[in-house]
Amino acid sequence: MKSSKLKLFVLVFIAVAVVCVRHIHCSLNTFHFPSYAKEDITHIIDDKNASDSDMEFVFEQTGVCPQIARELIKSYDTEILLTLNERYFEEPENKRNYIFFPITAEETNTSSCTPLVPLKDGDILVTFNTHTCDWRHGHAAIVTDAESGEILEHLSIGNVSDLGYARQWGRYPSFAVLRYPDEELAAKAAAYARESLVGVDYNILAGVVKKDKSDEAIPSSSHCSHIVWQAYKSQGVDIDIDKGMIVTPHDIAMSDKLCVVQIFGLDCSAYQERIMK
Repeated sequence: MKSSKLKLFVLVFIAVAVVCVRHIHCSLNTFHFPSYAKEDITHIIDDKNASDSDMEFVFEQTGVCPQIARELIKSYDTEILLTLNERYFEEPENKRNYIFFPITAEETNTSSCTPLVPLKDGDILVTFNTHTCDWRHGHAAIVTDAESGEILEHLSIGNVSDLGYARQWGRYPSFAVLRYPDEELAAKAAAYARESLVGVDYNILAGVVKKDKSDEAIPSSSHCSHIVWQAYKSQGVDIDIDKGMIVTPHDIAMSDKLCVVQIFGLDCSAYQERIMK
């Protein structure tokens, strides 16, 4: 009897320890601080003939890819770069909000809203500030109308896919903006998403039985990353890096089919090879 009680105690202790460790690990990974110091970028953004190495430095200081940074400099729209230079090295004040209590939650930054670079139709937004039982699965969305900042996203159990606004993503402590290099195809994916993927039921297991539902006008069910994947698969492009049964935000974030336009609160070294030059 004593042996059985001891075994039960040990099992309970291990289970509690695992939960605590997972929770601490999850709490410590809301925002990635750069391993280097903040430096002034004013002398670079005032120079319309800045070098490629200067633009790479701006990326390290703001998270804005060289191509977009150069476009902002040429159009005199440099305020966003200066703001991002400040925010990139500031610790956010995070608040946990439950999406599906008490299982699924997200972190939002209550101290500031980070500006996003100018978006294009078909751009993909990814964050890892959503988690279920302390597993950081993340969240994804697709830009359906860049001019108005409209996006399509699938939030949680009990909801259907719906249109929202990209500016809300600036409240996440960390996020990435990704872009498919063929703008015409990306625009078609965005149009398909807006026309055919609104109002789809949520199902975290969508794609397990039949991943590719691009032949259907409206899939029977989906989830946040699956519905983004579905938009591009309808145009013949698979943005799931590991081609597994379930597509996750991480699968999309790491896709070699997508270029990095902006990152914030994430480790830039993981995206370095795919930034738009």
